[in-house]
Amino acid sequence: MSFTFDDSIKERVRGASDIVNIISQYVPLRRSGRNLVGLCPWHSDSRPSLQVNPDRQTYKCWVCDIGGDVFSFTMKVENIDFKEALELLAEKAGIVIPKPKRKKIAVPDDANNNDVKEPPKEISKQDLLRAADWIAGVYHSALLESEEAEPVRKYLQERNISDEDIETFQLGYAPLNIGLVADKLKHSAQRMQVLEILGNLVRKDNPASQKYYDRFHGRLMFPILDAQGRAVGFGGRLIPGIELNSQAKYINSPETFLFSKHQLLYGLHQAKQKIKETKSVLIMEGYTDVITAHRFGFSNAVAVLGTALGAAHVQILKRYADKMYLVLDGDDAGKKRAAQVLEHFVSEGADMSVVTLPAGLDPADYLKQYGAEAFAELLQKHAVDVFEHAIRTAVQGIDLQRDIVGATNALNTVLMLLAKAPAAKNKLNDPIALRVEKMIQNLALRFNTKEQIVRSRLKELRIANERQGTRNELPNQYESESNISASESIFTHWDNNDLMPDDVETEMLELLLSDPTVVYEFWKAIPVDCCRSPLTQIIYQKASDIVEHDKLATFARLLTAFDDPQMKKYLDDLAETAAEKIKNKIIGINGSKTSEGYRDKEVDAINESMQLPLKLPSELKMELIGEVIEAYRRREEEHSQMTAMSLVQQGVLSEEEEKIKLRQMYEALRKSQEEIKTPYS
Repeated sequence: MSFTFDDSIKERVRGASDIVNIISQYVPLRRSGRNLVGLCPWHSDSRPSLQVNPDRQTYKCWVCDIGGDVFSFTMKVENIDFKEALELLAEKAGIVIPKPKRKKIAVPDDANNNDVKEPPKEISKQDLLRAADWIAGVYHSALLESEEAEPVRKYLQERNISDEDIETFQLGYAPLNIGLVADKLKHSAQRMQVLEILGNLVRKDNPASQKYYDRFHGRLMFPILDAQGRAVGFGGRLIPGIELNSQAKYINSPETFLFSKHQLLYGLHQAKQKIKETKSVLIMEGYTDVITAHRFGFSNAVAVLGTALGAAHVQILKRYADKMYLVLDGDDAGKKRAAQVLEHFVSEGADMSVVTLPAGLDPADYLKQYGAEAFAELLQKHAVDVFEHAIRTAVQGIDLQRDIVGATNALNTVLMLLAKAPAAKNKLNDPIALRVEKMIQNLALRFNTKEQIVRSRLKELRIANERQGTRNELPNQYESESNISASESIFTHWDNNDLMPDDVETEMLELLLSDPTVVYEFWKAIPVDCCRSPLTQIIYQKASDIVEHDKLATFARLLTAFDDPQMKKYLDDLAETAAEKIKNKIIGINGSKTSEGYRDKEVDAINESMQLPLKLPSELKMELIGEVIEAYRRREEEHSQMTAMSLVQQGVLSEEEEKIKLRQMYEALRKSQEEIKTPYS
């Protein structure tokens, strides 16, 4: 794969993102020798297992067997793909990534964003994020300090929302003075334009007017944060006692460059860590439900943003949680909402259960009335699997023995949902396939129908879905894009030793990572397509591509060029092993041994030189290169001789001729094996 413009962007972002600074935002680090250490965020760590190497700009945890560079750390800690990690780090570094032009794609009918526009070139995403953060602060201060916000504070007290809750979720109040925000901005045209793009300010009277008013004036404000904790939009709630022209209970920010209710969940930033720890998430409907759930200890709760739960929401939550609980009010509206969203969980292969509250209660009311223990018991004992919930809903009020038409329709309804489950790759190990199998058997028993009939109908519905394209998927603009190159993605069998480099190719790669200039010598003797391991070929080819674009294939550039976290970890492990081997080689040559071991000053000097690229003495470098090339040549000779032996054994030589020929070949093979050496033997 060629060294593209995208690679130069990755290099800029990597160069501007010091791994120590980035990891320190998540984990406290302390100095330990040349490295830094901290408690690993991915396992219960009492002794610091996370190591950060500032010289190589890499990290690793031996316990979790993970590691890599600043990109792979961000991917791991934020549960995002490479593209999102690149964009996040670029934003932190103030680097603008050019966006490719995209075709206009239709969005769901209720998105109301057919006219979402990119902000003007002079207004950056950082400008929008700073503006959203500023206005959130204005609202928050108004709630805490403004006299007119007293009814709002009283409402929050009645809802048992504490001062700590207000601080945690940064709740606010938009003052009734519709021109207050414009006054605070001193009527700066550019700043007001930024807030207009966000949707907080609206032009008064007509689009050409220079007078603005606050869309949310007089409302309790709920800042909507993205997964990184940045304000990107707002929800405003009508409060009893405050008279407004609009009597809508809730209004949200319009769909903007930053804000899409189909890709955001309220409370995800606050819930993210708990979701990771418990591997489970509670999905609720209201903002106050989430706040109350967090206060009662269920801090893995999130909510949708005034719209139905969609496939994109499920995809986002699957990054963090293995188990999902949809918490529904016990009224008819709650049941209707369940019917609308269950297919998204099924089509995405999510492990989901439904928890239905008693009629008339929402999660906040239930928790206040019955407490945390009762709610925990509800989750543990009364959560119903998504398919079981679908069956109960479908058969409600139907006599399965006498109402043949009703029973048939109910069975068909459940099978239509079941048909949306993704096809199993391995029926023996796929949990979804096993659940579907159990459901087929369950349905046959409950509807008193032959199992083969159920299977046949399910197959018909699946074929119909494929033909009509009815499987519920959002347009591509809502899907993550993979940046893993085609050559890199073919190497997915990291546990297959047959595909891994042998000793010769491993030490070739180690030397290549230690000193990028050795590639010129390897070119003379070792063609890329003659390497036996596909992994060696991929790395060697990538190094060659970089050099062909007039750059040295340094360890940092190679690490940046690959997007796959496993590849990054593999390269880092190779570089570390190479540095240790070469250090021992240098000590063996130069170190004078005493009874206490090598002299400290000599070892310290060698350690100081172990930064990549290594500062190898020219004679030692050429010796190591020569040994790799010689070992490679001997390996190829051995392979040729063994091939020739195989051909002889299959030939038509006389028995005596075959014995003589084989004896000669065995002797040559034995000598070549004795002479094969590697640089560190």
